[in-house]
Amino acid sequence: MSEELYLSVRDLFSEKILRNCILFFTLFIFTITQEWDNIILFIFPIITFSLSIIFQIINDNKWRISIKSDILNYNPLGSEKIHSNRFFFSSLLLLIFLFWIGAESYYHPQLISSYSLFFQILYIFTYTFTFFWIFLDIWNYSHIIITPLKEYKNSDETKQNITQFNHIIDIKFIKLISYLSLIVFLILNILNTLFSFLTLNSIIPGIELNLPGTNLELSQGLLLNYLLFLSLLISPILTIILFFIIYNQINKLDPNQVENIFNNCSEEIKNLISENFRILNIKFKKKKNIK
Repeated sequence: MSEELYLSVRDLFSEKILRNCILFFTLFIFTITQEWDNIILFIFPIITFSLSIIFQIINDNKWRISIKSDILNYNPLGSEKIHSNRFFFSSLLLLIFLFWIGAESYYHPQLISSYSLFFQILYIFTYTFTFFWIFLDIWNYSHIIITPLKEYKNSDETKQNITQFNHIIDIKFIKLISYLSLIVFLILNILNTLFSFLTLNSIIPGIELNLPGTNLELSQGLLLNYLLFLSLLISPILTIILFFIIYNQINKLDPNQVENIFNNCSEEIKNLISENFRILNIKFKKKKNIK
């Protein structure tokens, strides 16, 4: 295989990704230097930040897998840019919450028990809401659009005979995905609120997490319910599954559907569209060739 098919790290990471990494890890270092001896809560922002970087890499490099990106708009996962921005916002917000609770354990250690329930509810709400947020309007961005009109900018007569092809997921199906995500989000937050309350009132056992200022003025650590850590796994796992389902649905495209737009296209445009589909959708290699 030719070395030209490999991308260097420099090719993959854009200036925006580097800026986001610098901003995130600067805040991460500022927070962790408060002398946290248990960093399990830091896994939450690390997960959201990692997903932000993954979607940003896909968005920045998607043009590499298409020949003529202005003709074919291929978004099987929705808008990767929007997903990335939402996950990045969430990761920073989670770090700010950690910085706040860590600082409070130094300056107002006697109030940590009062803040504990509020912190756990807000922290899990922010984390789980992000995974619901990306599916909230995904039907506006998850599609395949072919627009050969852009190749006929100077020919009004030709434009009249050419139609734009749109392939989107069935609206009922995509709403079902959103509703499922919403139900899981609500269940996790309701249970987290309930279990946090029961844990803080010593009705059910929990896990005590030492904060940077724990033991100052005889202050206690942060008493967490075990469901909080279950939420850590459920949200990303469900998101991966839903994205896999959406990807499969948007790629259920019969090549014969595309042939309808070829009637008035030049051979050059036909070849461009066909080649784009063969690159982006491997199923086109197994079905009828578009010629």
